Amino acid sequence: GIHWEIVAVNADGTGLTALTRPVTNVVDALPDNVAPVWSPDGRWIVYLSNRDAHNSAGEWRLWVMDADGSDQHALTTDPAPKDQLPEWSPDGSQIAYTVDGVVAGYVDVPPLAADEVRALFVRGG
Repeated sequence: GIHWEIVAVNADGTGLTALTRPVTNVVDALPDNVAPVWSPDGRWIVYLSNRDAHNSAGEWRLWVMDADGSDQHALTTDPAPKDQLPEWSPDGSQIAYTVDGVVAGYVDVPPLAADEVRALFVRGG
């Protein structure tokens, strides 16, 4: 079936590089990776994925990876909320996103260390 992946490409159309790809094709349904957003400094990409622990399609979660596609890992672990619309803070130290369709703005929290990224959320009611 059809599934979505994240790729990077130069402005002139050259250098097409797959940043996400299926780990295995031996699953009931391939997971999707969508809605990429670059960090302001270009070091990371936050995105949505429904990849589960078995590399099959499961619950949607917020993920982050290095700009070259390496070090992919989930930022959120609760399978109940439907994480959506991730957005970096201007300084790149925080990520705001929505839960259950409520759009969140930037959440004002103390700055984080340069090597730490914190996911923040607003839960709809």
